[in-house]
Amino acid sequence: MIALALIMTKALGTFLDRVRLPSVLGGVFSGIIIGLFAVLLRGQDINILSGIENPSFKVLAEIGIIFLLFMSGMEVDTGDMKKSGKTAVLAAIGGVAVPFAFGLSFGLLNPGHYSLKASLVLASILTATSVGITARTLIDIGAIKRRSSTVILSAAVIDDVMGIVVLTVVMGTMSIGDLALRIAVFFFIAAFIGLKMVGRIMGMGERLKMSKSLVSVSIALCFFYSAFAQEMGIAAITGAFLAGVLVGNTIQARRIRGDIETLATAFFVPLFFVSVGSSFEIEYFGEIGLGAAAFIVVAMSGKVIGSGLGAKAGGMTWRESLQVGVGMMARLEVALVIAAVAISQPGVLTPEEGHRILTLTVLLVIVSTIVTPIATKWAFGKRDEGMYPE
Repeated sequence: MIALALIMTKALGTFLDRVRLPSVLGGVFSGIIIGLFAVLLRGQDINILSGIENPSFKVLAEIGIIFLLFMSGMEVDTGDMKKSGKTAVLAAIGGVAVPFAFGLSFGLLNPGHYSLKASLVLASILTATSVGITARTLIDIGAIKRRSSTVILSAAVIDDVMGIVVLTVVMGTMSIGDLALRIAVFFFIAAFIGLKMVGRIMGMGERLKMSKSLVSVSIALCFFYSAFAQEMGIAAITGAFLAGVLVGNTIQARRIRGDIETLATAFFVPLFFVSVGSSFEIEYFGEIGLGAAAFIVVAMSGKVIGSGLGAKAGGMTWRESLQVGVGMMARLEVALVIAAVAISQPGVLTPEEGHRILTLTVLLVIVSTIVTPIATKWAFGKRDEGMYPE
């Protein structure tokens, strides 16, 4: 099953890349296709999902989650974030607060389908933003250097960090005060050790003069931070993301990015996306119907309103604020990770809530990855309107 999943993922990913859609969706679509075949073959003593439901497959998929967040962290450029300053922070805060409120309201207004905990998970999912989709569009239309583009890229990263912290709070089984203390202690110790030691540790790895020693050291740091976060009662993905930020800002980072991306995207990450896609329940698609459409509207409008108003409060024009809001609509990796992590935690969601939420998230990811590039091009206008400096 692993071989089939990888082959399908790469084949579909290649096709999607050619039609200008994110290739990572190949894994999601592969999982959906496998799941659909499982439904069609139900009752014929053939269970093609047995391989994906195997504990070994799930462990590999969970490693894929860790790698995915580690790579996301490595893409964070703290220098660019400082340049965008207050405006990006305000856009990010608005892009978290408003979608969170919209998602929570959506869940609470459907009490027969979502408990308070499930509503909070839905709200957490809506806080995420996929910077990759918008960045590619901005490059294509020649707008990547504009002020609003810089704000989008920085605010999207901040959104993901805040979303992961929000998820940690939502899933916490301890009191808010205890959890807040643990989060504060974790970030203080992890950041302190990171700022003081990660550069030195990477330097030691460089001096080992062994093949790919830097790659091994960076992966070890990733899993150390993940384990430390989990021991502190915080989601392991939080540790992986922070490790990625710290490693990504060392002088050795440019030498290891390619190797880590190759290892992760060739094996572990595709299995995570296939696992998510195979959990897509076609039965729930018919049941949620109009609810799914409402959820997608709520999710996308929440970013436009929240991030747009935040950008306006930061001193941008209304046109630029609209560009920021529209550019923040897309959801992909982090949204799926938040949904998968919440579902995997015992006692957070019922099986029915988990399947329904994952179905909504997959639909949001597919629709937003198609709509956001189109809307972004519209918001930024055409080149011949004189909007882009030569």
